[in-house]
Amino acid sequence: MADAPFPDDGGDVVTAHPHGLLDVSPLGVDVLRILARGLDMPAIAREMDISVHTARRHLKTAMEQLDAANPTQAVAIAIGRGLLALNVALTPGIAGGSRVR
Repeated sequence: MADAPFPDDGGDVVTAHPHGLLDVSPLGVDVLRILARGLDMPAIAREMDISVHTARRHLKTAMEQLDAANPTQAVAIAIGRGLLALNVALTPGIAGGSRVR
């Protein structure tokens, strides 16, 4: 969609400010974006072509920068600050109130 408010990267969560990240590194935002899609650390590491240790380090740093107690809270804070945006139209089970079974 050309008129979409955020670019579609093929996932359920898109980066809202690709050049204006407030207080988290671009790699930290990438980890949070992929985590928000429901992937675990090994899958995040594979997708980013980094080690699981490096993925965890980026997540830990992002959590500290966002003052988050856990990864879920880090994703929620990143969404609240505009670092990530939910692309509801692409999220199965949310659009139209339907549920995926």
